[in-house]
Amino acid sequence: ADLPSTGGTCDARGLEGAQTVSAFTVSKNLVLLLGAGTYTFTAAPVLTAGVEFQIVGLGQATTTLVWNTAGFLFDVGGSDVIHNVVLRDFTASIGASGTGFLQVGRTATAYNDALMRLHWHLSNLEIDGISAATAGRTGMSLTQLAIHRLDHVTVRNFETGILSDRTTVGAYTRLRVWSFKNGAEWRKGDAPGASNDSVYMADILGPTTGDGGFGLKVDQEGVVFTSPFLEAQAGATNANLLVITANGARASFLSPYFANPAAA
Repeated sequence: ADLPSTGGTCDARGLEGAQTVSAFTVSKNLVLLLGAGTYTFTAAPVLTAGVEFQIVGLGQATTTLVWNTAGFLFDVGGSDVIHNVVLRDFTASIGASGTGFLQVGRTATAYNDALMRLHWHLSNLEIDGISAATAGRTGMSLTQLAIHRLDHVTVRNFETGILSDRTTVGAYTRLRVWSFKNGAEWRKGDAPGASNDSVYMADILGPTTGDGGFGLKVDQEGVVFTSPFLEAQAGATNANLLVITANGARASFLSPYFANPAAA
């Protein structure tokens, strides 16, 4: 899109039906509006450090993003610091060749305040890994996010649903994670302080098959879980529905519910 130097809105809602999206670079602030269609990405968007970026669809049942290429559809890692990102109102279908939907930061990168990403908001999203039995895939890997929100987000059919690594001041509301091995994990790593993340009404299903794995793993202090629903399915071996490490000893659980724990 031919946008002003300061950025602007690209309204693609008129491109309906089956569409192919080739490689593109976001080098200025962008709001991308998508319509009633299936948008197959053949290359991941490149987000330039410092831009503000939004993708807004018409709803989970109307707008679908398809990704079936190695790597994450959205990958903001390394030293790329991008604030004020909004992803909402669509379904992302990640085929067996795709690693996952979103990677922010790198779990192997040492903690650095300068790499903290601020103000990410994900809402009304369905993230479907399609090929549940494909190992080594993660729906969302979130590293060093602060002041962030996930509202009404479903992640299903990945080996690991969500990894929150050294995040802080996050609000996770009505989160659903259905994975076949590892559901969701909050990890402290080398972070200097408590997470202060708040998780409200999470529905976490897993593990379902395979050896090992967990439904929810808490390796970070200061996380508050309100009304979490944890369920294990038959078929898993040497697995745990809930794992709390020494780092997670100061996490809080309010009104938890455990379904079928014997299956794990």
